[in-house]
Amino acid sequence: MNDLTKIACYNNIIYDFDRTIAIIDADWTGWHDYVEKLFKSYDPDVIYPRSTEIHRLQNVIVKKFGNEVSKKMSDFNREYEFSHIKTIIPNTELINFIKKNLAKNQYIVSNQNRLLLNKLLDELDIKRFFKKIVTRDDVLFIKPDPEGLLKIINNSKNLSDFIYVGDAKVDEDVAKEVGIAFENILMDLKKE
Repeated sequence: MNDLTKIACYNNIIYDFDRTIAIIDADWTGWHDYVEKLFKSYDPDVIYPRSTEIHRLQNVIVKKFGNEVSKKMSDFNREYEFSHIKTIIPNTELINFIKKNLAKNQYIVSNQNRLLLNKLLDELDIKRFFKKIVTRDDVLFIKPDPEGLLKIINNSKNLSDFIYVGDAKVDEDVAKEVGIAFENILMDLKKE
């Protein structure tokens, strides 16, 4: 686990969820099969990456073909995640940090659907610690698009008081794009 003292220096802490606060253990094979088929139904020539680049591709498809694609993705994601999650592995060190920082404004920006994320936050008993939660259901474009972070930052004049805590390059890229600090948190599964 990374040193959390850097994060503690900020009054506004925005967290990613999956692979940051907890790992969602699920079989994503069928997810990719459906999404590839969906995208190809709109653009038969699309080259489908089976990696985190899928999020960038989803935003391209939504920009090109409209809100309908975003809604279909949200609906499918909700159904798939609920029926395919095997377990959740909490990042206990980070969760303890979240619970102790009551004077901080804490937020979540996640590509998970709202119903699932609320359920998982309730299971982890940490939902009450977040001032605002932005999910894929609240945005047209998912990360790495900055729309979710911008809903939290909300035209703040003091960007130097915000940090985004995540686990992936897309998290780092979106933080950089909106002009806030970033801290990469890597879960140590051996300790969890």
